[in-house]
Amino acid sequence: MGDKHTARLSWEKQIEPLSSSCNLTDWEYVKPHSVYERNEAIFAEFKHTSPEDGSNRLILGNNLDAMQALLNEGREGTIDLIYIDPPYLSEIDYSSKLNLSDHKIQRSAFQDKWPRGIDSYLDMLYPRLKIMHRLLSPRGSIFVHLDWHVSHYVRLLLDEIFGNDNLVNEIIWCYTGGTGSKKHFHRKHDTIFWYSKSTAYIFNPQYRPYSRQTLERGLTRVKGPKYTLHEQGALMQDWWSDINKILSPTAHENLKYPTQKPIALMKRIIACASNPDSLVADFFAGAGTLAEAAEELGRRWIMADNSELAVTTSNYRLLKRNARPYLIQTVNEVRNEGILDLDPIRISPCGASNLLQIQIKDYKPAEITDDLELTAAQYLEYWELDLDYQGFFHSDYQMLPRRRFNGSLDLSLAVMLPVRTNYSIGVRTHDIFGHTTTKIVNVTNSSPGGEV
Repeated sequence: MGDKHTARLSWEKQIEPLSSSCNLTDWEYVKPHSVYERNEAIFAEFKHTSPEDGSNRLILGNNLDAMQALLNEGREGTIDLIYIDPPYLSEIDYSSKLNLSDHKIQRSAFQDKWPRGIDSYLDMLYPRLKIMHRLLSPRGSIFVHLDWHVSHYVRLLLDEIFGNDNLVNEIIWCYTGGTGSKKHFHRKHDTIFWYSKSTAYIFNPQYRPYSRQTLERGLTRVKGPKYTLHEQGALMQDWWSDINKILSPTAHENLKYPTQKPIALMKRIIACASNPDSLVADFFAGAGTLAEAAEELGRRWIMADNSELAVTTSNYRLLKRNARPYLIQTVNEVRNEGILDLDPIRISPCGASNLLQIQIKDYKPAEITDDLELTAAQYLEYWELDLDYQGFFHSDYQMLPRRRFNGSLDLSLAVMLPVRTNYSIGVRTHDIFGHTTTKIVNVTNSSPGGEV
């Protein structure tokens, strides 16, 4: 840690003591195998496998407790890259808006309001940055994504924790888009601080294409014969204006989660500061952009978020992408938050197999307003099946909508299973508010073609 400068940020600290007994609970093991239509039966087998020690992880719960639990597992010094996009002290309650069946629905995502202003905000961020420093490997880096509200405060925290000599870059991400301001210049950039754990950090240079004019004239006429164009392009500067925000509400990448960042931005950060064998992490996961980018680039990943909507959105995103298997863990117990009603499961013999027909009859969130009456297919975003439930949910198959948030989700599925006397079927639903409900049905194959 650099010690040439001793300047420190001072505020009225009321930091809560950290519990050293934090543990994570395995809640679900997901093997993405998404289904969009019920036209054909799924041929399935009982092949549950236990999560591996190095499984990718999506964690629901307080990220401070989650990170302490990782330390308790012996994960100190194992992460090569941490990217975080924390709250900005914007004094906004962030929500996601949907239009369903002429209803305007507002889904709570997270709050960015702090009772003591900047003091409360720094109380939140400071201990988290200190644990992130411990989790980083000697070759690791942290990228902290901020805007004009608090970037000047947070840089002093990072100087204190990582050492001012370990500031690698202050990256300016510029973007376009409309604004209604008439009292100041349009605010069209974010700041991303890149700090390293040591001088041995990973850096893979990134390049941008040369402009047409540069390609036509080359560099030698301007800078002399020793300068030539690099075959990969021009080395990226710390001013990024080639990646725009996700502006259109109908954009393919838009997951209807506030503050979502584009995957191109995340891929650039992961590519430059990690290697294919690296473990990368985001402890303010939001819409799960880091995990999808890590999947595309072949990195292992950990994500955590305290918002149920964030975890539900991230899970959907990974299922849609057909990601590698991953483990969902929780800091606290997850409660059923909806009313799920299933039709009796029908069993029909089919040669050496049995055909099980599973149908969701109805679903209602636990708390709904009187003026909001939607169908089960509209309330539910997606649902999952465990075809051999043994006390821990293995997500074997996932039913996703053909188009998100338009009521097109199929609520029935036919599954061909090896003949057994008894089946234990787990059904787990995820609604548009981020709430999860699980129902376990024990089925006895007592009468061919009968209902159970």
